[in-house]
Amino acid sequence: MIDPETYALFLKGRHFSLQRGAENNQKSEEAYLQAIELEPGYAQAWASLAMSYYDQTRFNVKTREDGVALAKNAIERAKSLDPVLGFVWGVDSFLKKILTGIGAPHRSPSTKHMNSSPITTTLGSGALPWLPQMEIG
Repeated sequence: MIDPETYALFLKGRHFSLQRGAENNQKSEEAYLQAIELEPGYAQAWASLAMSYYDQTRFNVKTREDGVALAKNAIERAKSLDPVLGFVWGVDSFLKKILTGIGAPHRSPSTKHMNSSPITTTLGSGALPWLPQMEIG
């Protein structure tokens, strides 16, 4: 069972991670590292730290080389700690797709693309007739 203080730090990391941006990603890294310091076997914190490292390359906080190396090390640690945790394998798969060029392109830190997602476009065009038409965003 995860200690409540550790879990609170993990949630703090998730909060900052979801806020996006360079400063928030650095705050998420700090929170995940504090959680890991208290609970070194917390695989989900290691996997989230891996995503934080990758995201920091997107916001030019870390070089791509450094961020990728740190992300790979963190996700390998997570897999060794809990080889059946689905979240760990989801992050691992995402990172592999991105790093091999199969996944989404490496985007700039700008948020201007966030309002033009495929879902908005598809729903707006009426391509999914079984869904009620709605505005998203």
